[in-house]
Amino acid sequence: KNPLLITMKIETGKLFFQVMNKKSDFNKDITGGIGLLNVQRRLDLIYKNNYCFEIDNAAENYTSTLHINLQD
Repeated sequence: KNPLLITMKIETGKLFFQVMNKKSDFNKDITGGIGLLNVQRRLDLIYKNNYCFEIDNAAENYTSTLHINLQD
């Protein structure tokens, strides 16, 4: 009913990772979480300027996309 689509590939020293899911009417918790802030902090610490992390909060879908340059 609410499919989850995960895509991951590595090409020429670059990692592409994307997760897309349909939004649900069910909200598991009112306050929200700190998960995305933690992801951003960890990416900053590990990859510095060698990554791009984007979140698309569209009307029906939620998509997170990560590009990491694996070569220095």
